[in-house]
Amino acid sequence: MSALHDEILIWVKLKGFATAEALANQLCLPKDRVDMVLAALVESGQAKQVPLGIKLRPNGSEAALHAWDAERARTNQVIMAGVVKDFAALDRVMQPLLSDWKMKKTPDGPVRNLHQDHAYDDALVERALALSADARRMVESLATQVPRCAAYARRLTRAEQKVACGNLRYISSSLLDSIETVWWELRQDMLVLAKPDRLVCA
Repeated sequence: MSALHDEILIWVKLKGFATAEALANQLCLPKDRVDMVLAALVESGQAKQVPLGIKLRPNGSEAALHAWDAERARTNQVIMAGVVKDFAALDRVMQPLLSDWKMKKTPDGPVRNLHQDHAYDDALVERALALSADARRMVESLATQVPRCAAYARRLTRAEQKVACGNLRYISSSLLDSIETVWWELRQDMLVLAKPDRLVCA
């Protein structure tokens, strides 16, 4: 199998489902190349077409885990341990920040953030952008070991630019390639790369 085949297996596993358009944009590849790989996955029985795109079958999920194993075997474990430690520190800050973006603490308990308190939102946006930038720098080290992961830096940069231009849906919308969407995939990716027995729920 080609390196691109294995990459796309992993990305579809992480996402749960994927379209050729989204993967081509993420990987900076011509859509027809991605279409060919996805078609081959379906033809081989490793994936199936669903309303939202392509989803892996059980044997495709198993193949994705084998592809992760191959990536892990090529890494320097000392470097990877440092990268995992750095990301864990960022993640401990980002997770509660994303919760605060959605739910605002009040004396009566948390309530849905209606984004009417601009000072509150502005402070969270500033922190989210700073954490995203820190994660991009961490990804530079990760990509020396797992080149596929360089895509995370590009995606975070695009999401940051959208937020900086005022489109705050790119903080946490699950329907967009938002900071939270990219962060979740990166987090799952790191877990599997660091712990062979840790499976993603996709």
